[in-house]
Formats: sequence, structure tokens, C-alpha cells
Amino acid sequence: MEATRQKLNEVMEHTPTGQVHKQALIINGCAVEHLMAGELKRDFLALCQTCQTVICCRVTPLQKASLVTLIREELGVMTLAVGDGANDVGMLLQADIGIGIAGREGTQAVMASDFAIEKFKMLQKLVLVHGQWTYHRISDFIFYFFYKNLFNATLSLFYQFFNGFSGSFPQEEFLVVTFNTFWTTPGTFVSFVLNQYGGSKEEILRDPRGYARGD
Repeated sequence: MEATRQKLNEVMEHTPTGQVHKQALIINGCAVEHLMAGELKRDFLALCQTCQTVICCRVTPLQKASLVTLIREELGVMTLAVGDGANDVGMLLQADIGIGIAGREGTQAVMASDFAIEKFKMLQKLVLVHGQWTYHRISDFIFYFFYKNLFNATLSLFYQFFNGFSGSFPQEEFLVVTFNTFWTTPGTFVSFVLNQYGGSKEEILRDPRGYARGD
């Protein structure tokens, strides 16, 4: 424990914080166990933030889940975990988004994940292409949902001033019942399926910088 603390302090002295350097951090499970102690957690996390890559090898399932929890709670960011085996289930459950890879190690990771892919190379398309399309589709759906319900409620509200607040509707009863099912849902469904927000798959993969928060 003391040796780990001294080594961490030595590395921190030669690594200015606040910026990312072209360096990688490689640690094993034994070091992770010591670094995850209460007094070393934040120093370890600060060191990780200065590296382009952090590789943790020979770690237990509990340590994987603890690392994800540490990053999510201390940095306040959204975390994504990718796993292909039963030893990744805890990590997938702790992350905001879990992606399971269906491979030779069984289907437990897939069953515990939010999304499932067949191969790791599909992750790029899942995040950049379908992530961007879904982001815009959900945003448009929320705006449209409030608009259509506000329009319907406002129409009924102002109609009450002309019918003595009797509670009757300005539309026919079958129109009220089918308002969401037949008159407003099909159009949005077709729009969300056909529209490719931000460009086609090839254009997004060619220039992934278009996938930015809020765009």
C-alpha cells in the first residue's frame, strides 16, 4: 500500500494535471485494489485524466464495476461499457449504457446490456451512426409530443367558453379516440424511420465530428 502511494506521488510530480498527454497508463488488478482505497481514489482518477489511454489488466469483475462507478460519480459524465463475458456483467450494469458482444463466452453479457452487437467492429457504427440518428429522433419526438398534445388541449380549453363549460369536445368522439393512434402517430413513425439526420451512414463515418452534443 505504501509503495503504491509513493509510486503514485512520484508519477504525479512529473505529470502536470489539467491537460492530456500522449501517454498511456497500464496497471494490474493488485495496483487497482490499492489505488481504489479512499485516500488514493481522486489522485488515481486525476492521473487517468492526463493519459490518452488507461489499460487495466487482470482485474476482477468487482474492480471493473468499481472503476466505472468511480468515473461516473466523480466526473459526473455518462459512461459506456463494452463486455463479452459473464465477468463483465457488473460493469455493464453500473455503466449508463452497456453494450454486450455476442461471442464464445456465452450470452450473459448480452442479456445484461442495453444494446447487443455481434462483433466489436460494429461499435463504431452503433455509436456514430445510430447514436446520432436516435439522438435527433428522440429530440424531435419530444418536441412533437408536446406540440400535438398542447394543440389538442388548447383547442378543448377555448371551446369551453362557447359551450358553457359543459365538458363536451369540439371534435367527434371517434376523432378523440383515434387522435394518437391514427392521426398523429403514423406520420412521425414514417418520418423517424426514413429521415437520416446528419447525413447518410457513409457521410457520418467519413466525418464523425458532426456528432456533437446539441447539434
